[in-house]
Amino acid sequence: MNADLKQKNLAFLSAMSSGNVDAAYVALLSIFDPPSYVALGQFESALKQNLEDWLLLQNDHRTQEPAVWYETLRRKSMAGLIANNMATVRRHGLYLPDIVVRYYRALTIIDVILLELDPSVNIREEFQVFINSRC
Repeated sequence: MNADLKQKNLAFLSAMSSGNVDAAYVALLSIFDPPSYVALGQFESALKQNLEDWLLLQNDHRTQEPAVWYETLRRKSMAGLIANNMATVRRHGLYLPDIVVRYYRALTIIDVILLELDPSVNIREEFQVFINSRC
């Protein structure tokens, strides 16, 4: 991953860790680099909804209840956010560079393992620790 793409992904993680959906959207948009002919209004609404939903689920403690454990964990995971975002990207005729897809695949694997080991982990807080350690 080149330095520019790394900075864009760090901007996204920083925005998500602080709960700034608007900045997270701008960071993702810079990664997607959509063509000028794509109407972004509906795309922006759908993507921001994905981000807001994921942020709300980070504080959802129902993962301890067996009846909702799997569904809540699936939606709480970064893998769920990435899958929803990728579906939104495809639905709106956009694409991701291959390197970004590989990066997201790696994040998904790490995220699933982390949540299996500790379902109560707050990924958003972990992002904040990571971002703060880089400053």
